[in-house]
Amino acid sequence: MRFNDACSAVPALGQSNRRWGRCPDELSNPLLSLVEMPPEPKVFYIAREIQYAVAPVFLLTGIASLLGVLSTRLGRIVDRARKIEDGLMDAPFKETQRLIKELDVLVVRAKLIQRAIAFCTGGALLICLVIAFLFIGGFIDRDFSNTIASLFILATLAVIAGLLLFLREIFLAIRSLQLGVIEREAESMQKK
Repeated sequence: MRFNDACSAVPALGQSNRRWGRCPDELSNPLLSLVEMPPEPKVFYIAREIQYAVAPVFLLTGIASLLGVLSTRLGRIVDRARKIEDGLMDAPFKETQRLIKELDVLVVRAKLIQRAIAFCTGGALLICLVIAFLFIGGFIDRDFSNTIASLFILATLAVIAGLLLFLREIFLAIRSLQLGVIEREAESMQKK
């Protein structure tokens, strides 16, 4: 690369990088056209490819945090279901019916969280493929832009689906909580 090759350092869209072309200011100073810089080391290219892959890695970090929240929520649902199952044997008949209803709601909530985890994990795997194709595309002479764009769109859709399932589970949890409060208030009014 020439010492003062400013016009070829940033190529225009759709044009190739012109390494040995002449810039207008070089025409006025012939000495600058004789000075050549040593070729850039391979480390530079690797560092540039790593920079391109950093943005998807941040997205992976966010998805990992979301997966942590989802798995914690699933663990609490499972713990609550086990506690209900243990108390089901000793409960009176009226209480047994309420516990079975609550257990049914917990099963639906667990399935929603399981699906949300599956979609978010799928999105994370697709982001890993995006990163892999970014690196591969940087080292071989092939254009993977359509593949990368398609994988990124699929990853985004998968994460959106996971978030929607998570939101649905939250709404179901709140609704079952509200119904439980209403049932307990009705039972306490009947006892008075």
